[in-house]
Amino acid sequence: MTLIQRKLREIGAFAAALAVLAGSPVFAATDRAAESDTQRTDLMTKLNEMGTAASAFAEASPGDSDLGEQMLLTPPQKYRAFNLYAGANEYFTTDATLVEDGYGQDWFAVMQAGLSWTPRLWDNLYADFYARQELYRYARYSDLSFNATNLGAGLTYVIRPLGDLSIYGRYGFAYLGNAEASGRIYDEQFLKFGLQKAFSFGRAQVVYAGVNANIVLAGSPSSALRDQYYAYWTYQLSLTRKTSLSACYQIGYIPFRESSRKDWNQLACASVSYQATKWFSASALISGGFNGSTDSYYNYSVLNLGFGLNGSLQF
Repeated sequence: MTLIQRKLREIGAFAAALAVLAGSPVFAATDRAAESDTQRTDLMTKLNEMGTAASAFAEASPGDSDLGEQMLLTPPQKYRAFNLYAGANEYFTTDATLVEDGYGQDWFAVMQAGLSWTPRLWDNLYADFYARQELYRYARYSDLSFNATNLGAGLTYVIRPLGDLSIYGRYGFAYLGNAEASGRIYDEQFLKFGLQKAFSFGRAQVVYAGVNANIVLAGSPSSALRDQYYAYWTYQLSLTRKTSLSACYQIGYIPFRESSRKDWNQLACASVSYQATKWFSASALISGGFNGSTDSYYNYSVLNLGFGLNGSLQF
């Protein structure tokens, strides 16, 4: 699988999640509760990517641009622009809310489904579209459960003379609602820009490095709006044709729009994945998240342990 295929299947077509956007405009939580959910969503997006796409043989899913994907020991395949995927992941966390509120350990499930479409427009230029729906369900603190919807569209260009350096830009929409789908917690519109480079070491090892920026255009509540700037690397090792190991590190700077608050965020993670069939994989992962903020209420350190089952269909 080429870098183009690994890079461009990260997002998909608008469709499946449109219906969920008709929810009530009444906010279902306080501003700080909304911030708790956005922090958990940001963190879990990375963990879901590791859980679903860390395998060197896993089918592509949204976010592959952040954590990368490589099929190192298999012959080239025909490019398939359309991808349907679904997965269920279970996690144990040492901090359920990622804010200073007295909540502690908990188990929670993340169920997701989505689709992506990445047609070639011209030469090394590709369009990319995605729609993804996620459900977060907590065991002990069920009042923390929420839903997340993500839609986006953009362009990706691969610069061959620079060793297949990928540059991308896209528009995105994110919506968080309560578990009953009766109230809105948070929403935002944003532009995302980034670049990524892959470095291969033999047939079984690859390192991805990249940077990206999320620039918020609009959203509510306004107190939770923030820009995000990240740098990251990911290491992948293919052990066999079906088993792979991955490790990643990411550091981010997050300034908030309506306050002097600024956060520095770090994530380290490792995963092992087994591709049981062409369409089905299982994975286990461990991660540590760290956030330092000028507002001490949002300082946290968290350990997450998880496992997941994921499937996808490409055509």
